[in-house]
Amino acid sequence: MSEQRIIKAVGGKELRLPELMRDTDDDALHAVTEIEQMMAAVRQQLTELTVSLRGDLEELRRLVSDAPPIGGAPVLTASSDSASPPADRKAVPSPRHRARNAPDAFRDMIDSRSGVEVERKFIVNVQPPELDRFASERISQGYLAIGEGGLEVRVRRRGENTTLTIKKGLGRTRCEEEIALSPEQLERLWPLTEGRRVEKVRHLIPTDDGLMIEFDSYLEELEGLATAEVEFDSEARAEAFEAPRWFGPEVTDDPRYRNARLACVGAPAPPRTAPEPFRLDRGEATTEGIRRIVCGQIDAAIDDLVVGAQKDPGEAVHSCRKRFKRVRATMRLVRDELGAEDYRRENAAFRDLGRRLSGARDSQVMVETLDGLCARYASGVPSGAFVRLRAELADDYLEAERNLRENPTAAGPIIAELRAARTRVAAWRLQHDTVSGLAPGFERVYRRGRRAFLAARKDPTDESMHELRKRSKDLWHSAQILGPTAPKTTKRLADRAHRLSDLVGDDHDLAVLSQQVDQRPERLIGEREAALLHALIARRRRQIQRQAIELARQIFTAKPRKLAEPIRHARAHAH
Repeated sequence: MSEQRIIKAVGGKELRLPELMRDTDDDALHAVTEIEQMMAAVRQQLTELTVSLRGDLEELRRLVSDAPPIGGAPVLTASSDSASPPADRKAVPSPRHRARNAPDAFRDMIDSRSGVEVERKFIVNVQPPELDRFASERISQGYLAIGEGGLEVRVRRRGENTTLTIKKGLGRTRCEEEIALSPEQLERLWPLTEGRRVEKVRHLIPTDDGLMIEFDSYLEELEGLATAEVEFDSEARAEAFEAPRWFGPEVTDDPRYRNARLACVGAPAPPRTAPEPFRLDRGEATTEGIRRIVCGQIDAAIDDLVVGAQKDPGEAVHSCRKRFKRVRATMRLVRDELGAEDYRRENAAFRDLGRRLSGARDSQVMVETLDGLCARYASGVPSGAFVRLRAELADDYLEAERNLRENPTAAGPIIAELRAARTRVAAWRLQHDTVSGLAPGFERVYRRGRRAFLAARKDPTDESMHELRKRSKDLWHSAQILGPTAPKTTKRLADRAHRLSDLVGDDHDLAVLSQQVDQRPERLIGEREAALLHALIARRRRQIQRQAIELARQIFTAKPRKLAEPIRHARAHAH
């Protein structure tokens, strides 16, 4: 049976799931490209839809019993009010809590439920008393698509039951639609959930007041995590619920503990007390110290994405990208010791990771840069100037922030790559396990910075100033790492390079803002407003560039080889 469903929903939009399931003995999943196209359409449009399948069981029966010929397109139409549940629509008990009324064979094969689920979720740190007395079964569930606003398309095997579920919403109350699948249908869909799966054992524990506690002990990568969920028939009953003593903290509104996020990212790690010091310690073997420094930055970046992104996504992304830059600066310092192949691989990996996070931070920086410019030249900026441009930049930032906060898949692949990179870094072996072995790398970092300074002084273009920014960051971080081994050489150098990187960073932000003005002329009130903003940007950039070039002159007066001498003659710290 070849089936194509067109689910009509909010605003007349359509979501097509072509050839999603086949019921022939020899059939298989379509080519990877076709699957990817189908899933891309699902993810794009599911973010705008809350699909309701209630009242369409008869249509489903017709679809199954009257299979159309190839190329046919039976239509399944949802209620037009599916974007939000009607006020009189109450939460529907899940199939496990209601008896199935299945008078015919079809009802045994395909069942459906629709409604609003009201749930509260808690962490459990202590095993419930007499747990073995209660019924249990293993649950395997995977996610076909995960969108913004808590939208999920999930398939699940629970004992002998196999279902497909669509959920929408965050927090305590969510819309839910569910239809039963045959085991064969689930097997065909299961490969599409690779990398987004959860395995757990569920115990059903009845309460004295007629509720059912679902106690889940997670398995495999999530082993050690346990949660308890309670489903209610109304918000009032959920509010009145008194949790048993063995319940831990409530996480109903914490998106880190949604099953979809657990499937993509893993269990939230406890917050680290502090990142590893970004320096080589006295008496520390160089290989061991460099590995510690880089692994510490990777661990802190993972914390930023898993924990920080839920509190302040913009700041979390900013912090994470700064850590990537520290990692790349460290690799440039140890490039000769690490080897060309490892250096190229890891440098490219962290460069690409930073670019994938650039959207959220870049949009935030543009808002801050425009605000700072207007505040600095407030006397020359008319009231209400640039408001349309700022509103659009702010919308860009809020959209990027919302995607990070609500979409659990946004950071999942990046976190997985960071963990893989950490494993590689932990196996690094430098050629010379001494601080003196880093002298050639430090000399090269300084020499590249000196060349960037000379180029920017001669012709301060956007490109030359940006290159000076990158090279000053490398010098700053290299001096930080080597600080305890040659403090007289590195302390003042690190402070000055830090100030220089901040200055040319501000210049870069203004250059990007100028490009935004050119790209969004419709957001400015005529040519006069655009000309005013360009003039303010140019004025501030001239000031910054004068300060930056003078500071760079002070930094890059030394000869590279002479500056590196204290590092070259530093006492070896190999064990």
